[in-house]
Amino acid sequence: MSRLAVVLALLLPSPLLGQEPVLEPGARVRVTAPAVSEEPFVGTYWGLKNGQAFAITKEKTEEPVELLVSDVEGLEMSIGKRGQGWKGARIGFGVAAVGTAVPIGISCANEEHQRGECVAALVILSPLAGLVGGVIGVAIGSSIKTDIWDPVELPAKPMVAVHPTGRFSVGVSIPVRR
Repeated sequence: MSRLAVVLALLLPSPLLGQEPVLEPGARVRVTAPAVSEEPFVGTYWGLKNGQAFAITKEKTEEPVELLVSDVEGLEMSIGKRGQGWKGARIGFGVAAVGTAVPIGISCANEEHQRGECVAALVILSPLAGLVGGVIGVAIGSSIKTDIWDPVELPAKPMVAVHPTGRFSVGVSIPVRR
């Protein structure tokens, strides 16, 4: 029974290891390296040289750069692009519905109207305009494609500290996902 528990404990992490993104040469990456650039930049990953430097070509300038692993704070790989249809629908619906309700409300407040006419106009026209705005928003949002970024685990960074007494200590940072 205890052998079975040990085998199961060893096999449980296996599917999780397969879910880590595999960074291969030619992959599109977003790099966060404050020592090199204030803003994260997008480029093409070409490999890890001598286990100490990432070889990347910046996308905008086509400039090849080598970044020390210790300078890189974040590395994400693009796993595709996604349209923003739902976001466009929400924005389009809200803008059209409110954009219709406000003028109707102002018009009803300034003029002599039957209260029932104003309520009917608001109840019927605002959702109808919102529906039209939502459909237009879906069309616009679907045409806007944004990258989906998946974080890549960086190699552990060794740290060495020298104390005033002459002793030194060595440590390793181990990233923990939240």
